[in-house]
Amino acid sequence: KEYTLMKSTILGVQYNMGPGKLSHKIHLDNGIEISFQEAEKMQDKLFNKYPEMHAERARRIDYAWKTGTAWSDVGAPIPLYLMPASYYPAPEEYVDYDGTVKVTLPWEIKEVNNRAVNYPTQQFAGYVTGCALLSLQETLAARVGGWGEYLSRVYDSTKTDACGLQTIPIAEVHDEIVTD
Repeated sequence: KEYTLMKSTILGVQYNMGPGKLSHKIHLDNGIEISFQEAEKMQDKLFNKYPEMHAERARRIDYAWKTGTAWSDVGAPIPLYLMPASYYPAPEEYVDYDGTVKVTLPWEIKEVNNRAVNYPTQQFAGYVTGCALLSLQETLAARVGGWGEYLSRVYDSTKTDACGLQTIPIAEVHDEIVTD
């Protein structure tokens, strides 16, 4: 139970969840009921043990509000919705007279903060998974004698056992490899 709660807390921090949302999510995902105060204590425990997590979260949010982007660990800017129009083409009805996007509602501010914290982590996970997919395809191609033979087996629906396996990778979605 403790492992599940701490894992959920770490993931919640990466999604910029507050204690209320975290306690709700833990209940939905794991069937464990914890109070707002218990979720808050778990987050505090995590931040006390790893203060750099809290500092990194604050740094990402500050950077987003200064630049209109999140900056990933691989050095690529990620445009954030609901930020200044010069950084992101917002729908006309959301753009104020001075060219900035109207971001005044609490949920809009929270949404920008959540994306600033989460997008870099998600982008990096996508890169890692993409590298794993390429490595997997390279291994499968070597198993059957090269890329040409691998691709002919992938695209020929009559060859049900494409590479000595009952499944083949067909796509990468966020941090998962989809197979068929």
